[in-house]
Parts: sequence; C-alpha cells; structure tokens
Amino acid sequence: MDGGPLYTAEQIIIPPSLPGILKDFTKAAIRTQPEDPLLWSAAYFDALSRGVAPPVKARYEGIGVANNGGVSKGKLATLHSQMEGETVNVSKLRELWTNIGCKETTLSEILSMGDMNEKEQVIWRYVLALACTTMEKSISCALKTVCEIMSTDSDGGDARISFELFSDLYSFLAKVDGDISEAQIQRSLDWLKVESERFDGNIGPREFKHPSCPKLSTKM
Repeated sequence: MDGGPLYTAEQIIIPPSLPGILKDFTKAAIRTQPEDPLLWSAAYFDALSRGVAPPVKARYEGIGVANNGGVSKGKLATLHSQMEGETVNVSKLRELWTNIGCKETTLSEILSMGDMNEKEQVIWRYVLALACTTMEKSISCALKTVCEIMSTDSDGGDARISFELFSDLYSFLAKVDGDISEAQIQRSLDWLKVESERFDGNIGPREFKHPSCPKLSTKM
C-alpha cells in the first residue's frame, strides 16, 4: 500500500435525506435540552427507526426546567404522545421516563403514591395525573395541567376533555389524597356534569376553576 487515503471523495455517498434528518435532530435537541444527550440521542433515532413518536418536547421550556432532572409539563406532554394505549408496561415506562430526562426515583415515588409500584402494567392516565400533582399546589391545578396535555383542543384553547375522563381522574386523585369526602366529590361532579352538557359532554379548567363550582379540594 502507498499510504494514500482509503476512500476518495467520489466514493463517499451522502444520502440526500441526511441534511434534513440532522437539521430536525438539532432542532429537537435544542427544544428538549436532554440531561443525558447520548441516551436521548439513542432514544430519538430508535424511535424514528420504529416509526413512533420520538422523545421531543413541543417547545423549549428554559434551562432551569429542562435540566433539573425533574418533571415538567413539556416532558409529560412528550411522554403522553409516546403512549400507544391506555396501559403501559412499567419497564417500558421507566425507559421512556428516563429518556426524556425525568428522574427514575421520581417515577418510583409516583407509582408508590398510586399503589402501582408492584404492578407490571399501569394505567398511563393515572400516572400522568399523579405526575402533575408533583408540580402543582392543588388537585385543581394538577387537573388543569392534565387537561392541557390530554385535550385535543388547539394550544391556547379551552383544554376540555370528556366529563367521564375528568370524573375518573378527579375521583382517582381525590382517593389518593384521602382528605376529600365523598360528599364533596359528588357535589363537584354533579355541578360539572350539568356544565358539561353545554359543551357536548366536555369539561375544562374554565369550568372546574369557576367561582360557582364547588371546590374540588380544600386546597383550590
């Protein structure tokens, strides 16, 4: 061998799609600000190869929120977009959870809070609701965040979800809380059920945070 290059410029073929892929990857990394870039990058390209939603936040939330290793609305919205059904395997959830930069210890605490730590399969909407309580000061604020994540309304809209779904999530969180009486739960749901009839059976933060609505909890 004469010590020359193994490849010439003519031998190196760059796929036409590569620049676009790298551009999308760079924009996704900037928005998401992953705590572990290598782990996140592997998860990103693995998701693309399987044709599923990658762990990418819809918008940049700021350095403090993105890099604290904790839970944020943007991270939870990303996880919600990756769910392929109502239930999820806990091992898979832990993988997705850490891929987006949330602490695994936080997930363990959430599962324990909901008495789900011994289960192999968990209901995602309950995990999501409990995760929102770790960021918010009250059940009503947590449910507002849940609605904003789960609603099919456009950003900035009323963020309504079906009354049945809201009732299920509120009843679940109230049970976990333990300090909300059945009578208080029922008063709130009765009032909101009537309100939902004005919106094709849907309900949102504008209704359950309205002054006329019976309080969802003592910490409104």
